Amino acid sequence: MEEKKPSIILLATGGTSPTWSPDGSKIAFVRDGDIWIMDADGSNQRRLTDHPGDEVNPTWSPDGTMLAYECWEYGRFNWSFCNIWVMNADGSNQRRLTKGPSLDRFPSWSPDGKKIAYESWLVNDPFSMYEIWIIDLTGYNPRRLTTIGARFPSWSPDGERIAFSSANSGNWDIWVIDVDGKNLKKLSTTLTDDYRPIWSPDGKKILFESCGEGGGNCDIWIMDVNGCNLRKLTTSLCMDMYPSWSPKGGKIAFMSTRSGAGDIYIMNADGSALQQLTDNLSGEVGPVWSPDGTKIAFTRINHVRGGDIWVIMLEVAPKETSLTYFLLVGGFLIFLIFLLLAKRFLRVHT
Repeated sequence: MEEKKPSIILLATGGTSPTWSPDGSKIAFVRDGDIWIMDADGSNQRRLTDHPGDEVNPTWSPDGTMLAYECWEYGRFNWSFCNIWVMNADGSNQRRLTKGPSLDRFPSWSPDGKKIAYESWLVNDPFSMYEIWIIDLTGYNPRRLTTIGARFPSWSPDGERIAFSSANSGNWDIWVIDVDGKNLKKLSTTLTDDYRPIWSPDGKKILFESCGEGGGNCDIWIMDVNGCNLRKLTTSLCMDMYPSWSPKGGKIAFMSTRSGAGDIYIMNADGSALQQLTDNLSGEVGPVWSPDGTKIAFTRINHVRGGDIWVIMLEVAPKETSLTYFLLVGGFLIFLIFLLLAKRFLRVHT
C-alpha cells in the first residue's frame, strides 16, 4: 500500500528562518531584514523589530519569554558590524548585549536562560579569528571562552559544556569545552570539515554536518559526546544538511539534494527508515521540529521574495521506539523461546 504523504501548509510569504517557541504556540521568523512573530497556524503575524540594519537568526529563550538575535549594521567603506541583541517575546525592551566593532553571531542560550554563548570576530583586527564568548543576559561580564579559532557554539542540555567547530588541527572539527574554559577536547576525526554541532535532547549524542573539500557534498554524522561511536548517517553523495533533532531524539529531519532540488527528509537517529516529506523544485532548507513532534516548519526558497515558511503536518508524532523497549521485547522473546525449548525437552524425556 502506498505510504500516505503528510499535508504541507503555507504559513507566511516572504519569510525565512522559522523557529518554534518552547511551548509550540508561536513561530519567530525573519522577513525583510526584521524579526517577526506569528501564531503556530500562521495567523496574527506582526513585526517585532524595525532597525536600519538587518535582524536575523532569532533564538528563543528556554522559558519562551525572550528572543535573542543578530543585528547587522552597515558602516562606511563597506565595514559591517553585527551585535547580539535581546528583547521580550512581544518586541518590547529591545537592547544590545554585545557592543564591540565585531561580528557577533549565532547566539546560543544557556539552559537556565541567564547567559548567551556566541561567536565573535573583531573586524578591525587583521589577526583576529572567530572565538566563542559568553555574556550575561544583563550585557555585563563578556568572557572569551576559546583561543584556538572557533565557530557555531551549541550549549549542552545540562549547561556544563559548549560544543563548537574549529579548524585548529587543520580541517574543521567538532570540539567541546567546559563553560569555565577547562577540558578543551577535539571530538570528531572525519577527513572532511565538520560544522554546526547539535546536542541530542538527552545530552548523550552530538549531531553535525560534514562537508567535503570545496563543499561538493555534505553528509550528516553522529557521535557520543566523548567522541566515541562516530558514524555517518547519510551517504547520498549529495548535500545532506541542516539536521534537526526531534523532541525525543529518536528522529532527525534534514535537507537533502538527492532528489534534485533541496527537499525535507526524516530518518531514525541511527540513519534507518529514510522518508522524503517534500518534493518541490524551488528548494527547501532549515527544517525545525515543533516541541510536540507533530510538525516540521521549514523555508521554501523563493527567488522573488527570498523565501516562504511552510509547515509539514505529521498529524501524529512519528513513533520513536526507545532502546529500553527493544530490550524488554527482546528479553520477553528469549523467555518464550526458553519455555518452548524446556517444554520440548520435558516431552522427549518423559
